[in-house]
Amino acid sequence: MVTVVIKDIIHNFIGWLLDLDPLTSNDETWLYDFPINPVNIPSFLVIKKTKTDPDVMFHKMFKAIGRGRHRCGVKMIKIFGKYYFKKLNDEEYERYINVYCGINYDIKSE
Repeated sequence: MVTVVIKDIIHNFIGWLLDLDPLTSNDETWLYDFPINPVNIPSFLVIKKTKTDPDVMFHKMFKAIGRGRHRCGVKMIKIFGKYYFKKLNDEEYERYINVYCGINYDIKSE
């Protein structure tokens, strides 16, 4: 028990020094769950149809989420055998949004 607390203090101190966030135990469960390490968890959002342009709504949603330490704005790096979240820089964030996020115009609601 004491060893776990000491390791947690050390990991948080390293994160504080390097402006990183150590993974939580839940994050590590997802990382090490399968041998192929599927860290990309697909998801989708269904909302009522609005008269707002989908592109405008898409950007409003990401603006509401923010760029802080949210999982949409970080990458994982490994230091001393432990994974940490590091905030994406502006170029990486734009590439992430363009490659992994988007609007499916083929879905129709009645």
